[in-house]
Amino acid sequence: MKKVLLFLAGIALIIGCNQKPEAQKPEPFEYTLKGTVIGQDTGKFFFRESPRVGDEVFIPIENGEFSYSGKALDIYSTGIQFYEAYLNGGGRYFPMVIEPGLIEIELHKDSMFYKSKILNGDINIQFNNIMNIIGRYFDAIYTEKNTAKEIENLKNVYSDSLTLLIENNANNFSSVYLLNTFIGRDIFDDTQLPYLLNRIKDPELRRTPACKTAYSKYLSKKENINKKGEKAYIFVLPDSSGKLIDFSIISKNKIVYVERSGSWCGNQTNESKQLIPVYEDYNDKGFEIVTIVKEAKYDRWNNWLKSQKFSWYNVFEAEYGNINDVYYADMLFPIGDSYLVDENGVVIANDISASRLNEILMEKYEPEKYKKYISAKWDLPDGAFILDKDKPIKSFAKLASKYPCKAFFIDCWATWCSPCIEEFQYSASLKEFLKENNIEMVYIAFDKKLDDAKWLDYIRKYNLTGYNMRVNDEFHDDFINATGWNYALPSYYIIDQSGKIVQEQLLRPSEKEKLYDQIRELLNLKE
Repeated sequence: MKKVLLFLAGIALIIGCNQKPEAQKPEPFEYTLKGTVIGQDTGKFFFRESPRVGDEVFIPIENGEFSYSGKALDIYSTGIQFYEAYLNGGGRYFPMVIEPGLIEIELHKDSMFYKSKILNGDINIQFNNIMNIIGRYFDAIYTEKNTAKEIENLKNVYSDSLTLLIENNANNFSSVYLLNTFIGRDIFDDTQLPYLLNRIKDPELRRTPACKTAYSKYLSKKENINKKGEKAYIFVLPDSSGKLIDFSIISKNKIVYVERSGSWCGNQTNESKQLIPVYEDYNDKGFEIVTIVKEAKYDRWNNWLKSQKFSWYNVFEAEYGNINDVYYADMLFPIGDSYLVDENGVVIANDISASRLNEILMEKYEPEKYKKYISAKWDLPDGAFILDKDKPIKSFAKLASKYPCKAFFIDCWATWCSPCIEEFQYSASLKEFLKENNIEMVYIAFDKKLDDAKWLDYIRKYNLTGYNMRVNDEFHDDFINATGWNYALPSYYIIDQSGKIVQEQLLRPSEKEKLYDQIRELLNLKE
């Protein structure tokens, strides 16, 4: 931890994306995106100014040509997509980089990803060449239906070649893009990553969002930042008035919950909203909350604050034009999107839900109330059962063995999945149909980590009667192999009386009779 503090003060550690303390906010640069479209005379395409949905820039096509000029604070990667393809949910983005000056592109309507070309723009030409190589890697791993073990083997095979590719391109944007893309995929070992970060010398590359994100994640892991049992990392970020909020001051002698949220993300906003009753119950007892949002647009964040009216500390981290060495939003959260700090400044929990947080605070501040709560914690609605309370289910075959000679319906969902939650309102009609046809209902929660309190709250709130279980790593991989699941949520499956999956993807419960007809046909049921 001392090394990190020294580095961030501009004193030590030469690797990574460090900047001098006197660094000033960069001036915006101008860029022009122009070119031709082969196969389409009119219409529009778009690229995103940030990774956020809603930050699309739409560019009109006239007589097969286009031109657009804009300003940016940082060099960053993005992708181009035809609007019609986006509406139809198909096609791959053509990767490109926003860089100063003229970016000239030839786009192909019939094959955006494979045929489109960069004609002008030094950074983009280098980037496009590398992406053609990396495209084959992604195709090898993710296009084919590989098992989890085969994917892991492919990753190991590509590790050395990726290291060499980044090393050979250390003086151009491709290096930081590749580092940022693969740092979370366990491709690089503990020696490769610092070596590659140290190879990037160009100050312009070191201050790009891609490098800053990669370096922040590297530091988080290397220094065990905010891991359970460690002293909480001290950060300083501005609130909406511009006042700097110093964590060391506001956390003194308090229990503090720090979360990463998103003014641009409905799911994260909903998670933040669930903190409101907890804050109201325990703020006057010595409890505090800090919400950090990394945002591309300050106005969006500020409007979000005004609409949500969260009464705790809310701080802002600029995604572009940020002169800090790191992104706190990428460095402070080693696991999940939250951590809890005790009165002594020590992290006592990572990645806990509002429900679990409420349990911890209730136990500390209201022990009698907590005892009553615990005694009734696992009480569920009539007809709701837990499959894996005492022992995890690690394979699809083990799940199927729970229902010998009986068909069952699987609802794959997650607490963060808004469409999943929307579909729950149609469960009553679906369950009536399933009961009439002697089919069991099974809900599988696919959150990466889902604590008991939050899971049980969702089962109660949405009346998830039937059988419930949470996914674990072994079941996750086996389920993919057994069903061909493509990670989409919500997803629905019907399993026949022999334990065989008879349809890879079903219609949604909101389709009602169409879904019921589909199940009847698949199971040869009579109306």
